[in-house]
Amino acid sequence: MVNGSRRTLPIRIFCLALLLTLLSVALMAALSAVSAQQTEGSVSMVPSFSNVLVEEERFSVFIVVEDLQHDGVVSGVRSTGLGAFEFTLRFDPAVLEVAEVEVGPTLEETGRSYQCLQRSDEDGIYSFGCVSQGSSPPGPQGDMTLAIVTFLPVDPGATLLFMDAEIAGPMGDDVLIEVDGVGAVSVRGGDVATATPVATQTPAATATQHPTATAAPVTTTTTPSPTPDGATATLEPEGTVPPVPSETEDGTPTEPTVSGEDTPGDDGGSAGSVLLWSLVALGGLAVAAMLGLAGVRWQRQRRA
Repeated sequence: MVNGSRRTLPIRIFCLALLLTLLSVALMAALSAVSAQQTEGSVSMVPSFSNVLVEEERFSVFIVVEDLQHDGVVSGVRSTGLGAFEFTLRFDPAVLEVAEVEVGPTLEETGRSYQCLQRSDEDGIYSFGCVSQGSSPPGPQGDMTLAIVTFLPVDPGATLLFMDAEIAGPMGDDVLIEVDGVGAVSVRGGDVATATPVATQTPAATATQHPTATAAPVTTTTTPSPTPDGATATLEPEGTVPPVPSETEDGTPTEPTVSGEDTPGDDGGSAGSVLLWSLVALGGLAVAAMLGLAGVRWQRQRRA
């Protein structure tokens, strides 16, 4: 009986190692499948950083969703695309304030009608959301602008801009998204505008020197007034600070172009996951084989 139990010891070790390896591979594969299903799109702010002057009346930040792909079922009814969304912005009210919010221009392109609400529970916290009813027609998918938030600079300073966002399907089911909700805004003072008076003094000094240099009467009659005007025209651009272009300079903000070319596809991620788990499985089998051979050698040494 003792010899029989010793003979089966390497087999038991090999089977145990093989079983542990298979369980590990199955657990990792299940976790990978759950992780792949956790996100059906992403929401972010464009641009994430803004640098504006306090003299500017306003600037815009676009709340965009990328790669939205939602197809759920609630009580046997299909729930496809975007049915509702809500986001909350947090910032320093001493630096910024929300002027207005507009719905994205392509939000209703599938024929769904959205009703939007806004609220500001306290200074520096602003929430905006839109909702639609019914399962048909399906909601929009892919890349789109949810809303255009227009801010008004209050005073010079810097503030972080935080965003929380949620998306639901037409039947009210949750859409699992990834939120990139950290940004910043820098509001600069009017230090550049103070250079304008200094620049305007230069043409005046040049104009006073010109008659002195041409004191002869003949020179004054033959040299007409375009000479001072020409000097002023050439000096004025040098002292004039070019205006900083605003994102809403024409009053009609345009929807940013969102490209999915830099986003890795699901096929590449799936292929990488399969390769990884295959290597893990082969490694586990190799370890199990080594343990089995070690057990056989140990048994032979015992017999010798």
